[in-house]
Amino acid sequence: MRLRYFGSVDSSESTIPVEALKIVHPRTGMSQTDIKVPSNLKIQRIELKGLYGIGVSWSDGQVDIYPYDVLKGLAQDYKVVPK
Repeated sequence: MRLRYFGSVDSSESTIPVEALKIVHPRTGMSQTDIKVPSNLKIQRIELKGLYGIGVSWSDGQVDIYPYDVLKGLAQDYKVVPK
């Protein structure tokens, strides 16, 4: 999954691995260490949820809504360094 943030001061690009997104609690952004992520887990669909965040439909049937602030916090760990 690739997230891009553009601001008036700078822009950054982050690529968040599926596994990292799945183990983060969608509302709090806290890591859930008790979750085992299957190796074949995939994102089926991503939907915008207004100005709030995005909805992610997973191949295991679960649907999570991630607020933008949670995604932005997670993206800080996966910034892409420009070449």
